[in-house]
Amino acid sequence: MDFNSAQLEAIRHKNGPMMVLAGPGSGKTTVLTERLKYLTEKAGVSPESILVITFTAAAADEMEKRYIKKSGDNSGSISFGTFHSIFFKILMKHSSYTHSSIADGSKKREIIKELISRKEKALSGGNELLEAILSEISYIKNLGEDPNTLCEDSFSSMKKGEFLKLYSDYNRILSETGRLDFDDMLLKCREMFRKRPDILEYWRKKYRYILVDEFQDINGIQYDTVKLLAAPSNNLFIVGDDDQSIYSFRGARPGIMLNFPKDYPGCERVLLASNYRSSSDIVETSLKLISHNKNRYKKQLVSHRGRLKPVNIAGFDSEDEEIRFIIKELKSYIASGRKLSDICILYRTNRTPEKLCSRLIKEGIGFSLKEKSLNIFESCQAADIFAYLGLAENISLLKRGIRKEVSVSDFLRIMNRPLRYISRDAVMNADRRDINSFFKTLSGFYGKRTDMRQAIRKLYAELSELSVLRPEKAIEFINKRIGYEDWLISSSKEKDKSALMDSLDSLSAHAEGIKSFRDLKAYREEYGRALKEAASEKKEKDKNFVNFMTFHASKGLEFDIVYIINAIEGIAPYKKAESPEAIEEERRMFYVAMTRARNVLHIFYTKNHYNKPCKKSRFVSEITEERFRLPWKNLRF
Repeated sequence: MDFNSAQLEAIRHKNGPMMVLAGPGSGKTTVLTERLKYLTEKAGVSPESILVITFTAAAADEMEKRYIKKSGDNSGSISFGTFHSIFFKILMKHSSYTHSSIADGSKKREIIKELISRKEKALSGGNELLEAILSEISYIKNLGEDPNTLCEDSFSSMKKGEFLKLYSDYNRILSETGRLDFDDMLLKCREMFRKRPDILEYWRKKYRYILVDEFQDINGIQYDTVKLLAAPSNNLFIVGDDDQSIYSFRGARPGIMLNFPKDYPGCERVLLASNYRSSSDIVETSLKLISHNKNRYKKQLVSHRGRLKPVNIAGFDSEDEEIRFIIKELKSYIASGRKLSDICILYRTNRTPEKLCSRLIKEGIGFSLKEKSLNIFESCQAADIFAYLGLAENISLLKRGIRKEVSVSDFLRIMNRPLRYISRDAVMNADRRDINSFFKTLSGFYGKRTDMRQAIRKLYAELSELSVLRPEKAIEFINKRIGYEDWLISSSKEKDKSALMDSLDSLSAHAEGIKSFRDLKAYREEYGRALKEAASEKKEKDKNFVNFMTFHASKGLEFDIVYIINAIEGIAPYKKAESPEAIEEERRMFYVAMTRARNVLHIFYTKNHYNKPCKKSRFVSEITEERFRLPWKNLRF
């Protein structure tokens, strides 16, 4: 293989720190593996003294395989691994921790669920809230700071005081049971290096050359530990792209890479500016976007593939119109014999593609999910809506002469959503044989209390109205006329109320065109099965399915054809991104999504989202600015 001058400079770097800024599709993995070969075969470096750190086990395995293929050395002498695997191995050697000490995801969820259940008033939000809490715990640990010093806005899952109590109890339980989570591996290894200079010196002597891939994703804890390990020789070879730093929720900061030359004043720097993946159209358009970021290294990147097809940016009046267009294109690709695995549909959040997934299921077009997508039907809001509809169905059946026992669990779920002050004792003493008997005995429980008897009559009348409505209209009735939506917003302790509204809008969207509650239940089961199948290992290996994934999940991948959907304000950039730093990260995410495309890139936005007016993303406007020109001259790295 022929290497350009920048690649050769990186491969043949001698000693001391070096930063390789690698643009998308620039062959950084090749450079890394060639450097390993150069160190061991040309520079006389012992393989045992080399440590290669990546961010995923798959990346570590791939790099090791490529090195073995190039060098023929399969002795396993070079250490390849993730930050967690490397530092936990070090931690285990000098402590009592073993692999059985690790609190995996299910154990962490078990602890948090138990802590939440102890609260006087259970938190709404279900699995989404649980995942948000776990994400924030991980974020704070990766910051490596005292959470008490963080401002109130740093906590989105609940109020600061509530979260800090939960955080403290969570760590106490881990400590009492002799466990640690994945983030503790890094914290405890850094702590050990700081407190035990003898242990630190042992590992410094062992690993005299350290290579770090995807350096832009590093967080403070990881960087601190690597710096300790690399000193004093500082043979630290880092590869990354500050424009692809998109993991702030894990504590990653582009500033770490931007400040690397300040931390290591003598470091050599090189830019891999050749893009071997994407067409010139895609490279130039994506640069047009990312150049709006201020906190970055300015770079000139050039495609080696030439021009193919201009980036297609299109707006649609509605989501339905957008979906119809995508399905028409997919069917044309199928008819032409193209592999659907060459196609990827990208989106900012894992709730974004729900409506499209629903239509693909109905059209019989297979799709594969890179990560598990949130299933709206597993939310607390869906459980409430289905409980209302189930009780309304009892009335509909009774009108047709069919008696069905009332589900007490359904009634208990919604009897005070919104608040009606119905007691549990009243429900447990009611006649459950049919809905009429149930409400008659329920009302009788309150004797002469006219206020309660009136509230119960009103609920029955509402359920009667529901019983004759199609699901979509019934959901609207529950939300607006019954007042479930207002109750949900006022009673929730979650900070992000708009997420609750999105859940209700999503449920309404799924119910479009469905004729009965029975059909809606069947659809819920079919949709759940399809999502589960789409996220399975077997599905990912199948070549006849369209790829679906978030911007985050797409990083490091590439596809012939890419569709970026829902390029609208509130989604991309996400509604929670308010600070300039947050907007820059959102722009980097969009840039990552754009640069996954090899040949064809579509960017779509709609004028309505869940039947509500919306604006196209500012990123679309930035890309289409005619007056904007890249300052190609005087760019220096």
